[in-house]
Amino acid sequence: MARHWRGNCVQKTAKDGTELPDTAERVLALMAEIALEKGLDALSMRDVAKRAGISLAALQYHFPSKTALTAAFVDSLLDGYRKEVAALRARCTPDRELAEFITHAVRQTLDDRTGDLFAMLEARSRHDAATERALHRFMQFYLGTVRDILMRRHADMPPSDAHRAATRIVAMIEGLSTVKAAAQSMGLTAADLFDLAQATAEAVEPPPPPAPRPTP
Repeated sequence: MARHWRGNCVQKTAKDGTELPDTAERVLALMAEIALEKGLDALSMRDVAKRAGISLAALQYHFPSKTALTAAFVDSLLDGYRKEVAALRARCTPDRELAEFITHAVRQTLDDRTGDLFAMLEARSRHDAATERALHRFMQFYLGTVRDILMRRHADMPPSDAHRAATRIVAMIEGLSTVKAAAQSMGLTAADLFDLAQATAEAVEPPPPPAPRPTP
């Protein structure tokens, strides 16, 4: 979806030569804030246009419907996530890559705003096929990243085994959002949950192959 709406954008430049956010990018940057305030299903195209300081017609020029806007918003989240992951992987050696990625993913999962936002998107995806497809792309990238990290770390691991291990790791991390409130009501802190999640996710990783025996 993002590749379509960008075709309608006109990039503007400030007097100092820096690029200014175009209308579509400015709208998408505001979407999380508006959704968290009003609820994703409750917000209207008029709400978004008013917050962005543009007319409804200008908003509909870039996003013809709320469905198109929501799907583009999810794709914009994925674009940002891709950049975060690329930067993380670029600074990590293979032996630290999985631990650093898990740390990043657990922090996002335990963040209240992120959790609330994705809960709303998942609820909308049950009756909005475009949002469902956009979330599917997001999760495919998430799973694929963990699988690729495992295969980089274990060069001889079959892709099917790496995919199964990645699925277990991602399922465990994402399950935190379900149990977080109950666990905290029983006395666990966010720091406790973070440590437990990180240790459990790392334990799911297959053990490294045994070192070859020296030739006599």
